[in-house]
Amino acid sequence: MNRLPLVAFSPVKFIARRKQVAATERQLQTPRRQVATLVYGLKHDGVVAPHTFTGAMNKRRFLGYLKRHLLPVLHKGDMW
Repeated sequence: MNRLPLVAFSPVKFIARRKQVAATERQLQTPRRQVATLVYGLKHDGVVAPHTFTGAMNKRRFLGYLKRHLLPVLHKGDMW
């Protein structure tokens, strides 16, 4: 009759190990879906000021895009 060696079981260590594994699994998980928003200006001679946002466009992002990217490349006569 073969007997297995007795192993000390510690519920505290077991719970701590499960929390560590769960934290590692959360770090390794990637989002199921990421939204990327591409915005650009279109002129008669091509595309100007292309920019990509991670996530959806909102008013704050749109106004920031206008101030930092689009308005500096527009000149008088570009719009009717």
